[in-house]
Amino acid sequence: MYAHWSHTALVVDKDGSLVEAEITGVRQDAISRYRDDEYHLVRLGPEFAAQDRRSAVTYSKDQVGQGFGFLDMFGAGVYLLVGWPVRLTRRGHEICSGLVVRALQAGGQVPQLDPLLTLPADLAKLYNVRP
Repeated sequence: MYAHWSHTALVVDKDGSLVEAEITGVRQDAISRYRDDEYHLVRLGPEFAAQDRRSAVTYSKDQVGQGFGFLDMFGAGVYLLVGWPVRLTRRGHEICSGLVVRALQAGGQVPQLDPLLTLPADLAKLYNVRP
């Protein structure tokens, strides 16, 4: 059920601008580009204080322009397929779920998650997102 979700991003302003890591790299774009796609917006409540939200947003915006994490994706794929926690990374490169996990961690959230081994489905399960 959770494997239905294959991408994740962080909304960074009230207008719906989001930061996401795609094959072309980390970019900031309007959420409206997904208007024809299925998506689920997860809103974190009062447990995510305003200063912590700002920290998460600042972290994610600072990553715009970074490359896509092909090594990260390969390591996560090995972990998914055979259960070996292979952590491969290249500085300045991100996959979508690693970007979101690191941003949330900059805001004091999800300390238990490993950004190199967390996939969008893991975040969907954590936040009980269902298709």
